Amino acid sequence: MSGEPDCMSEALLTAPRSPVVSVLVPFGFNCNVDESAMRKRGAVVAAVLEWSRATGVTVEVWAVKAGSSGGKNAQRYVYSVFVGDSRGAYNPAVVAYAVGHPTMLRRLSFGVQDGESTAMQKALGSCRGMSVPITTDDIPVDTAGGAVVLPMLLPRGDDPVTVDWLLEEVRVAAAG
Repeated sequence: MSGEPDCMSEALLTAPRSPVVSVLVPFGFNCNVDESAMRKRGAVVAAVLEWSRATGVTVEVWAVKAGSSGGKNAQRYVYSVFVGDSRGAYNPAVVAYAVGHPTMLRRLSFGVQDGESTAMQKALGSCRGMSVPITTDDIPVDTAGGAVVLPMLLPRGDDPVTVDWLLEEVRVAAAG
């Protein structure tokens, strides 16, 4: 760029070195799920993002809630919120908080539902619907690198999602 100030430069956009793997973390769960299980899950997801940054595997995290309004005319709904990825600047504590803190998850859930139409809010009722497991069909974007869908947390149960489990799932998804 001749004749331009020194601070002007042309941006060179580059594609990620590897496919992007989407990790879908459900934020809908039963009220009897132990708070420590939620926090542990947030720490696991943050640890995997740190690993992905160090190894060059691109991982993005989505908080996803799927639910049903219940009744014979039940309506399924899905909300997704982009939490962060291993490409840009992020704080692991913020990622862990976003997908593993009970108060944050509750506010997120109620906040998106309050933005629904009056008809949908009426269908959801005072209980705000019932959470259902998320699936790969709930991915909000096209992910050529694949996706890892975390299972819902169960009341009074051990979370099957460990760092080792999630790392293996991400490796498999990244390999195609």
